[in-house]
Amino acid sequence: MEVKYLSLLGICFILVIILGISGCTSSNNTNPQTDIAVDGNLNGQWNNAEKTSWLVAGNLKSASNTDYSQVTVKLTAYNSQNQVVGENTATTTISNGYGSINVVILVTGQPAYTNMTVVNATQNTASDTDTSKTKKKRR
Repeated sequence: MEVKYLSLLGICFILVIILGISGCTSSNNTNPQTDIAVDGNLNGQWNNAEKTSWLVAGNLKSASNTDYSQVTVKLTAYNSQNQVVGENTATTTISNGYGSINVVILVTGQPAYTNMTVVNATQNTASDTDTSKTKKKRR
């Protein structure tokens, strides 16, 4: 009887530890590489008469509606043969789940499409968005 009780207690203890560790390591932080995506399409057009720079504009969306104070994205332009013809990075913000980018990419040929990759993102914290004010009492 005592052996069964100790075995059951040991199993419960192990489960508590496993559940406790998994609970401690999970957080509200989201992975920006999977959370941030292009909302719609990235639109590109020639930025100069010489056709050496490509202007890319688009909207970003956070699937979790997370605010980011700094989002760094890498934009890569490809030609119709899927070869890289230019790339550049840009930094923006996401507020209320939405943001936008406008980036000039120096290119070596005619771009057919542009891909975006999230390089890094910093989530807003409570201290970043705290707008509370304290009032001092007059005596």
